[in-house]
Amino acid sequence: MRVIRTRLYSAWLQRNPRLSTICLRAMLALLASLALLADAGKQSVAQAPVRPKLELEHFTDQKRRLFYAARSRCLENGSSQPREIIEACSYLIENAKIGATIGVKPLTTRELALCYIGRARGKVRLKSFTAAGIVPDLDSAVKLLPDEALAYQARGEFLVSLSNPLFAGRSRADLEKVIAINPDDVGSMRLLALAQAKVLDLEAARSTIDRAVEVQRRSQPKPILSSDQRKLNEIAKALKLKPIDPETQQKEWANRLAPLLLARATILLTLGDTRGATAEFEAAAKISSVSAKAHAGLGLIAAAEGEFERAQALLSKAIEGMPSNAQFRLWRARAAMGALNDNAALADLYDAIARFEMRTDKDGLRQAHAWRALLMQSAGRSGEAAADCRVSIELNEGRPFLPCDQSLSVKEETAADIHQSFTALLRSLILVLDPIQF
Repeated sequence: MRVIRTRLYSAWLQRNPRLSTICLRAMLALLASLALLADAGKQSVAQAPVRPKLELEHFTDQKRRLFYAARSRCLENGSSQPREIIEACSYLIENAKIGATIGVKPLTTRELALCYIGRARGKVRLKSFTAAGIVPDLDSAVKLLPDEALAYQARGEFLVSLSNPLFAGRSRADLEKVIAINPDDVGSMRLLALAQAKVLDLEAARSTIDRAVEVQRRSQPKPILSSDQRKLNEIAKALKLKPIDPETQQKEWANRLAPLLLARATILLTLGDTRGATAEFEAAAKISSVSAKAHAGLGLIAAAEGEFERAQALLSKAIEGMPSNAQFRLWRARAAMGALNDNAALADLYDAIARFEMRTDKDGLRQAHAWRALLMQSAGRSGEAAADCRVSIELNEGRPFLPCDQSLSVKEETAADIHQSFTALLRSLILVLDPIQF
C-alpha cells in the first residue's frame, strides 16, 4: 500500500509542478521556524539561572562590605566619631549571626560582648544618653561573659564614674569580682577604692589603694647595665622585637603609678589625713602625667591652712599644666578672695564662668556665680550680686546656695567661712580631682 501511495503522489506532482513548488517552500519555511524556536528555547534555558545568580552575588558582596565596615568601626578602632561607633556596634549586634550566610566568620561571644561595651562607650561620649540608656548594654555584656573580668570591669568603671553615689554599691560588687579573677589588676583596685570611698567605707578604700600602690611598686623595672642592655637589644633585634629602652620602661611604670598616688591622696583627705595626702601629692607632682592635678591638690591644702598666696602660686602651676581646666581657675579665684586680691579673683571667675558655660557644667556655674555675687556685693554692686545669686539659686533647683539666700541678698563672709569652704572642698576632692572617664 505504501508503494502505491508513493507512486500516486509522484504522478500527481508531475502533473501539477506549480503546486509542488508551493508545498516544498511551505515545508522549508515550517522547518526554519521550528529550528528558530528550538534555538530560542535552548538560549532561554541556558540564560535562565544566570541573572538571579548575578543579583544574589551583588547582594552578598554588599552585605559583606557593610559587615566589614561595621566591624572595623566598632571592634578595631576604625572610627573616632561616637555616632558612627554606636551605629556600627548596633549593626553588628543586630546581625551577629549573618557572617555564616555571607561567607565571613561570624562574631564570637566575646566579640559580641565587646560590641555592647563599645556601644555603651559611644553613648557616653555622645553625651545624649542617661544611665538608663547605657547600663542595659553593659548588663548584656555581663550576661554574655559571666566568668570573665572584661564585662564586669566595664560596668563597674561606668557606674563609679557617675556622680550619684547610689551607683557606687553596684560598681563595688562588679570591681570586687574583677579583682577576684585578676588579683593584681591595679587599675581595677583604684576604681574599687574610689567606689568604696563613695559609699563612705573609707578604711576599706584606704586598704585597697594601699595594696594597689604596693603591687605597682613591686613591678618597678630594675636598672639594666649598659652591657646587658646591648645584649638584650641584640636578642630583640634577632627576634624582630622592639628594642628595650630602660628610660621608656621607667616612664611607663611611673605613669601607671601616678593615678594610684592621686587616688590615695584624695582618699586620705577624705579621712582627714592632710599630712599623708600632702606626701602623696608631692610624689605625684614629680610625674608629668598628673603633675597639674597634684599641684591643684597641694594648692587646696595650702588654702585650707590659710596660706592663700602659696595656694595661688600652686594653683597657677596647675593651670599652666592644664590651661583649659575651669575648676582650677575657680579654686584660684577662691584663694585670691582669701588673700583679699579681689581683682585677680574676679578675673578668674569671669574666665571660669565662660569655660563652665561652654561645657554646660551646672555644678561649676552654681559655685562660680555664688562667689562672684560675694565679690560684687563687697564692691557695692548689689544689682549684679543679686543677678548672680538668682542664677546660682536657679542652678541649685530653687534652693538657697551660700552665700546667697532666698531673697537674693548676699551673706557677708568671714575668714572662718573661707576656711570651712576649703575644708569641704578637700573632703569632696575625690569626686572632682580624680574623676573616672569611662
